[in-house]
Amino acid sequence: MASQDGLIGYWPLTSDGRDHSDVGHAVHVNHVTFGDNGAQFDGRDSVIRVSDHSALALGTGDFSISAHVHTEDTLDDVIGDIASKFNPIARRGFNFNIVEHQGMATCQANYRNVHFGIDDGKQDDGFTDCGRPGAAKQICSTTVFNGDLYVSTFEWGENEHGRVMRYDGDDRWHDCGVPTQANAICTLAVYNGRLYAGSGRYKCAGSHLPVSPNENPGGRIYRYDGDNQWTDCGQLGDGDMAISLTVFNGELYATSHYHRGAFVYDGDKSWKYIGPDLRLMAFAVYNGHLYASTNGDQLLRYDGDSTWTTVAVCADTTQTYGMAVYEGSLCITTWPNALNYQFDGEKLELLGNSPGHEKETMGIAVYNGMLYIGSLPLANVYRYDRHNPTEYEGHAKSWTPIDSIDLTRKASIRRAWSFAVYRGQLFAGTLPSGHVLRFQAGRMATYDHALAPGWRHLVATRAGDRLTIHVDGQCVAESATMSPADFNLTNDQPLLIGMGAHDHFNGRMRDFRIYNRALEDGEIEALGKTT
Repeated sequence: MASQDGLIGYWPLTSDGRDHSDVGHAVHVNHVTFGDNGAQFDGRDSVIRVSDHSALALGTGDFSISAHVHTEDTLDDVIGDIASKFNPIARRGFNFNIVEHQGMATCQANYRNVHFGIDDGKQDDGFTDCGRPGAAKQICSTTVFNGDLYVSTFEWGENEHGRVMRYDGDDRWHDCGVPTQANAICTLAVYNGRLYAGSGRYKCAGSHLPVSPNENPGGRIYRYDGDNQWTDCGQLGDGDMAISLTVFNGELYATSHYHRGAFVYDGDKSWKYIGPDLRLMAFAVYNGHLYASTNGDQLLRYDGDSTWTTVAVCADTTQTYGMAVYEGSLCITTWPNALNYQFDGEKLELLGNSPGHEKETMGIAVYNGMLYIGSLPLANVYRYDRHNPTEYEGHAKSWTPIDSIDLTRKASIRRAWSFAVYRGQLFAGTLPSGHVLRFQAGRMATYDHALAPGWRHLVATRAGDRLTIHVDGQCVAESATMSPADFNLTNDQPLLIGMGAHDHFNGRMRDFRIYNRALEDGEIEALGKTT
């Protein structure tokens, strides 16, 4: 029998969306289908909205969330949020989600990672330098895989080549190799439990750098087999720069930047060309479709059988870069006016005004309830504060500058290029310094592995000076320590089940509970056995 002590909300999610605790919360259910095997959330607009109540005033105390969730192995959408109660104006409350960022400029940064975060408007003063991996001029991609952070590099020298490096803490990096002579490893992605990397010949004159003397072609894809061993998985047509890798509907897709069109992996060393006759930049998976940004102003949707449809045109734009799903919309970064857009599947709108004096926005990530972007030419990182615009140079701006993360002297262009969320912090890669930096807002526990498909029991807990995540009864992640008094989470927002800062939940859920105390290990084990 699961404990009732401290239970402040209980939703079995089998026959209806009613609260079955003694509190009797008022709820509004939108497009959730109930059955004996749990509630089906469609990933589009399903949500259970629970009215604010004094029982949900979590304050500075302990609390726990327990839920059984089911996700499919083959997905045509991101997974999204389990629950949230968060005020974005004050940046106060919690978010609990399963994150997939599949269009972060050139990489699939986070894939099926479980995140649990709290905030009360707290953040570091700026970014902390984590060193320079190898001889990097640019950190092309950042990806979380099997509990570690991996980055890929562009290295300029004649006898240098692109590498994949694993973060070993502080400013230490382990060289994982890659059997290429090209000057860059441009893209990373996790597919079928393995790490894949795409090589490229980066024409760095576009970043106001001298042309690299290394003219070896790229365009090959490699699979990491561990212990610095790599398997050649073939060439993308006659292109020489693989720029984006993404998983959609159980298949691995790639773009070749200087070759028009995209490819899908056919096994061994075979890649099938699927069009279109356009240069592509980044991929994103959103609401049942694979999308691609272009070396132009278009957002394209892949409709299968080499058919691509232009679904939106980004005005005053000549390149579209990164994409991420934030608050249920697909957000897009661009050049040359640093405009940012959001697309809801039908309508394209500007996402606030242009940040600062920037020309381009690139890296993009949802981190602890808020949206962050990176810029060129100042290599700034900005937070989207639409709900609470800040004064910036005498004007109300919806993008708040956090820090300039590349201060290379005499560089006319500096990029904050690639982002990933790892160990509860936002990591960012730069050009031309080639450094990686990290930033912390609030506190987060992050399960930095791909969550296995099928039914999983997830528990998020705030216990004293830290947060924890349990998966199937095992504690798999904990946050950095904190002073509990610094994080008062009480806010007037509704409790959302199946929605939050990332996206509507895509899967099934049952036996959702929230307690006003920290559950003990034995209680978590007992809850894992509930049906």
